[in-house]
Amino acid sequence: MVDVFVGIIRKKLYLIIFALFLSTSLIAGWSVVQFVIEQPLLEETDNILERVAREDLELLRQINAIRFDVIQVQQYLTDVSATRGFGGYDDGFEKAARHAKYFEDHISNAIRLAQGMQSSELVTALKSISADFPPYYDLGRKMAELYVLEGVESGNKLMGDFDARADAFSNSIQLLHDSIEETSRRDLLEMEESVDALKDNNKTKIMLSIFPALLSIIAATFGVIAVRRICHVLVSKDD
Repeated sequence: MVDVFVGIIRKKLYLIIFALFLSTSLIAGWSVVQFVIEQPLLEETDNILERVAREDLELLRQINAIRFDVIQVQQYLTDVSATRGFGGYDDGFEKAARHAKYFEDHISNAIRLAQGMQSSELVTALKSISADFPPYYDLGRKMAELYVLEGVESGNKLMGDFDARADAFSNSIQLLHDSIEETSRRDLLEMEESVDALKDNNKTKIMLSIFPALLSIIAATFGVIAVRRICHVLVSKDD
C-alpha cells in the first residue's frame, strides 16, 4: 500500500516539476525573443541620438557661426565706409579680416561634418557658399577703401552691389539652416517611433509573461494541495 502512495507522490511531484520547468522555460525563452527584437531598436535609437547630438547639432552650430562671420564682415566694412576710418573706426579692416578667417575655419568644419553625414546636397550647398565668400569679401573691402580714399560718391557705386550680395548670402545660409533643422526633425521623429515600438514591445512582454507566471502559481498551489491530501491519507491509514 505504501508503494502505491509513493508512486502517487512521485507522479504528483513530477507533474509539479514539469509545470515549473515549463513556466521557467517559457519566461526564459520569451526573454531571449524580446532581447532579439529589442536590440535592433535600441541600436537604432542610439545611432539616431548620436547623429542628432554629434552631427546635426554641431553642424547647426557651425552654420550659425558662418552666418555671424558674414554679418560681422559686412558690419565692420560698413562702419569703415560710414566713418571713413575716423573717430576710432579705422580698425574695421582688421576686424573684418579676422572674421573672414573665422569664416574659412567654420565653413571647412561644416563641409567636413556634411561629408561625414554623407549628404551630397549639404556638401554642395556649403561649397557654393564657400566659393561665393571671397568675391563678397573683396567687394566689401574695395567699397570701404573707396569710401576712405575717394569719398562717399565713389564708395556709393559699390554699396548697392555689396548689400545685394550680403542679402543673397543671408538667404543661402538661412535655407541651409532650415534644411539641417528639417533633417534633425526627421531624425527625432524616427527616434520617437523607435521608442514607441519599444514601449509597445514591453507591454506585449508584460502581458505574455503573465501566463507562465500564473502557470507557476497554479503548479505550486496544486503541489501544496496534492501533498497535503497525500499526507492526510497516510495519516488516516496509520490510524
